Parts: sequence; C-alpha cells; structure tokens
Amino acid sequence: MARILLADDEAVLIMQLKKRLETFGHQVVGTAASGEKAVELARAFKPDLMLMDIVMPGGLDGLDASEIIKGELDTPIIFMSGHADDHVLERIKNAQPDGFIVKPINEFELKVTVEIVLGKIDQSKHFKKYRNHLEGLIEKRTAELEASNAELQIEITKREQAEKALERLCSAAGSNCPKCHSAIPSGARFCPHCGDQIVKFNKCPQCGKTLPPEAKFCMMCGAKLEKPKNRCPDCGTPVLPEAGFCNNCGAKLK
Repeated sequence: MARILLADDEAVLIMQLKKRLETFGHQVVGTAASGEKAVELARAFKPDLMLMDIVMPGGLDGLDASEIIKGELDTPIIFMSGHADDHVLERIKNAQPDGFIVKPINEFELKVTVEIVLGKIDQSKHFKKYRNHLEGLIEKRTAELEASNAELQIEITKREQAEKALERLCSAAGSNCPKCHSAIPSGARFCPHCGDQIVKFNKCPQCGKTLPPEAKFCMMCGAKLEKPKNRCPDCGTPVLPEAGFCNNCGAKLK
C-alpha cells in the first residue's frame, strides 16, 4: 500500500481517482486543487507518490509545484494532462517525470503506471539500503586496515630504535661518539658534545675483535681473556702487559 497525494482542479476527476486508487489498495492522504496547495500538502504529509495535473489555477502550475516538491522532498510524481503544446512538452521533459498519464484516464493505464512507478521506488530503496550496507563494510574494513597499519608502524619504529641502539653499542667500541661522531676521551660514559651515553666494549688483545666487557674468551680466535693491567696511553684501550702495540689505535707501548 502506498500513500498517494492527488493534485487536480477537477473535483469530479479527483473523486474518481481517489476511488480507483483505494480500490487498488492504496491510501489517498490528501487532495489539492492548486499548485500552492499541492506544495503545502506534500510538505505536511510527505507522500510516497503524487499524481499531479499540469495545468492548474494559481501562481504555480503542476510543473512549477513539482520542481519545488522534487527539490525539497524528492517525491516521485506522475503527471496528468489532456493536451500540451510544444512549450509544455519541453517543460515536461525538463521536469523528468516518473510517469505520465493522458486524460481521459483509463483505469488499466492508471493501475499499470502507478504500479510501475512504485516498483521503481522499491528498487531504489533496496539499492540504497544495499549501497549503505556496502559503504558500512568498506568503512569498517578501512578502519581495520588503518589500525593494522598503525600497529605495523609501531613495530617498524621499535625495530628501527633497536637497530640504532645496536649500532650505538657496536660503534661505542671506537674512539668516536656513535651519535654525533665527535671524538670522545678515553673512559668517558657520556659524549661531551651531544650528551649521548657511551657504552664501552673491550677488545681481544690478540686479534682485536670487539667483545662485551664480561667476555672471558674471544669469540673470534678463542683466546682466553685476562684482566688487563695496562691501558693504551693514547686511546685508553686495555692492553696486556707484554703487548708492544695497541690493538685499537696502533700506538707503540713502552
């Protein structure tokens, strides 16, 4: 059942249309005899469909009224007319009617036209519902992808930070700051230029491999590491008492 608004200045035709439409199982929510009244009732009742005569008295004819109603409410409209010149026909085409019935109105034509337009309305509603459903799925999937991307960026940042920390640990075995590459004094725990913390590694006295401070054997040559009693006077690297040269800077040891 559809809620239908009728607009025509012929009272007898309005009564006939109302009776026929109710016989078809529809509800006539109102009738108007002018374009102004049609706009007023359309705003008030918001019908599912309108049957509008083109030529009506007053400041607004059916085409003028339909332009207002379509713009505000997007209500489907079937136009009715017994005659129309070329100018009116051009206006009808520009109005893009949902249907058109020629007067005098045949009952079968009326029923078929109304049912076809209502069928298009149902299809449009189903399409809109399906489109909204798809848009909802797309929005949900987009949100999930954005969340996954954010988590991935966090993991990438953590990995980059870990790699940089590893680079600092490895670079700290040398005589330059791993962050600003400035020269640092021997034994310094912080860079005097940028303030970055310095982690000192030991070196194998035989092969020069960089080793953790707690290492007891060299991972490269297997040499047993003894606690050094001397340090290089130039770079501060621990050296064995019998060493003749520093394995870090090459300085000759006395």
